Amino acid sequence: MLNDEAKGLWDEYLVQERRGVGSSVLPALENFIEALERIPADDRSSWALSTAAEAVDGKRKVPVRLPLFQKVLFPALLSGYRKRTPGCARWLAGLAPLLHDSPECRDQLGSEESPELGWLRVASEVDPGNTREWGGLIRMLSELLGYAIHEVPRRVLFGPREATIADCDQLLDELEHFCGLTTVRSDGRIDPYRDLIDDCRMHFLAYRDFLSNRHRYADYAQFLEQMNDTDDGDDL
Repeated sequence: MLNDEAKGLWDEYLVQERRGVGSSVLPALENFIEALERIPADDRSSWALSTAAEAVDGKRKVPVRLPLFQKVLFPALLSGYRKRTPGCARWLAGLAPLLHDSPECRDQLGSEESPELGWLRVASEVDPGNTREWGGLIRMLSELLGYAIHEVPRRVLFGPREATIADCDQLLDELEHFCGLTTVRSDGRIDPYRDLIDDCRMHFLAYRDFLSNRHRYADYAQFLEQMNDTDDGDDL
C-alpha cells in the first residue's frame, strides 16, 4: 500500500514517537503526510482504513495525532462511512474524541446530536454479524441510558438538559432498541442489564407522567414519593 518513500517516513515517524522528542515528532509526521499525498488515492485510502482499524481495534495501538486524523484518516473514514463500508462507522466512533479539536472535520458531519451513537447504529446495520459492532453500540447506549437517570430523584436528563415529554418518548424508544440488542447479544439473557432496563423504564414513564401533571407537585422527588405510597397502598 505504501511506496518505499512513504514507508520509510512512517517508520521514522514511529521512531520519533517512541523517543518522545516533541520537537521532532510533528515534523516527521508532516513529512510522512506529504509523501502519502503523492501515492495513488486508492492506496492512500486503503492504508488509512487499515491504520484506523489498528488504532481502534488493534492490540498494538497506533499513535493518532491530529494532523494524521484530520488530513488522512478522517477523509477516508467519512468516504467509507457514506459508502457503508464495513468497519468505517465503528472506527469513526472510536476516533470521535479527536473531532473536538477538528472543527473543519465536524463541519462535514451535519448537525447530528450524537455522531458516535449514530455511527455505531450504522455499524451494527452494515455488519450485523460482527460482535464488535453490537458490543460498541450496547456499551454506548447503556452509558446514554444510565446518564439519563443519574440525577434521579431530581430529574431525568436528555443529553445535557432536563427531558421533556417528547424526550421521554424518545428515551423509551432508545430503551426498546437497547433491549432488542442485548437480547440478541446474550442469546435471550439480558440479566447483565436488567437493573438498568427496569430503572430506566420506570423513570422514563414516571417522569413523563410527572411532566404532564407538574403543577400538582413541588418536584419529581415528591411525585416519586406519592407514587411509592400509592403502590404500597395497593399491596395492602
